Amino acid sequence: MNITFKDWLHFNETATVGIKGYDYHQNMGSIEEIATAISYNIIQTHIKLRNPQSKVPFYEIVISDDDSAEPIINFHSGGWAKEIVDRMVQEIKKILDNNGIKYGTFRYENSNQKDYGPVIRIPILHIPKSQGAPSINMTNDNASVILRDILKLNIQNINDSEIGAADLLIAIQKVERDMVDLHSRDYYGHKTPQGGESHHMGLSPEKIIRHLGELGNLAQWALQKGYGTLQIS
Repeated sequence: MNITFKDWLHFNETATVGIKGYDYHQNMGSIEEIATAISYNIIQTHIKLRNPQSKVPFYEIVISDDDSAEPIINFHSGGWAKEIVDRMVQEIKKILDNNGIKYGTFRYENSNQKDYGPVIRIPILHIPKSQGAPSINMTNDNASVILRDILKLNIQNINDSEIGAADLLIAIQKVERDMVDLHSRDYYGHKTPQGGESHHMGLSPEKIIRHLGELGNLAQWALQKGYGTLQIS
C-alpha cells in the first residue's frame, strides 16, 4: 500500500478528547495519564539541565506504550547527567508509589529510535481506578472515523476543536450497529517515509463500541461535574 507523508502523519498522530477547563496533569488513572503526569511534574522541572543537543523532542521524552504484552512507560534519558537521571528515576518511583501504581523492574536499554540514545522502560503492572476526569486517546484516523463519520459531529480540526458534552451523548444514542460495521476495518501495515514498517491495528466493531462507551462515560462525567464542553486536542 502506497501512502503519502501527509497520510502517514494523520495515521500516526493522536487526538485526545478531554474536558475543557479540567486540569489533567494530576490524573493517574491510565497509562497515557501516567506519562503526562511524569512529563508535567518531573521532566519539566529538569528540562533546563538537559544537553540542548539531545535529539529527542520534548513530547517524546516520556511516552506510553500499551500495545505491548504489558503497558510500558518509556523514559528517554539521553542528554542528562547520570546523577540527574538517577534523581529523576527516584522521583518517578515516588510519584508512582504515592498513587498506588504497581510497576516492575526499570529496564535500562538503548532506544530503537535512531539517535534517541538510552531509554528506561518502566513496566506498569497495576493502575488503581482513577477518581479524576477520564480522557480518551485515539489515532487521528480513528478519531476522525468515530467522531465525524459515525457520530456525524461537525469537527473541522481533529486536533483543535470543541464539542458539547450533551451533544456528544445525543449523537452516541443515535448510533446503530450497521454504522459501526460499515466503518470498521482490518489490520494492515505499510512502509513509512523513512523506509521502516508501520503497523495499524485496524478499527474493529468491538473497538468502535468500546470507544463510544468511553466517550459516553466522559460526557456523563463532565455534565455531572458541571463541565459542559469537551476539548479535542
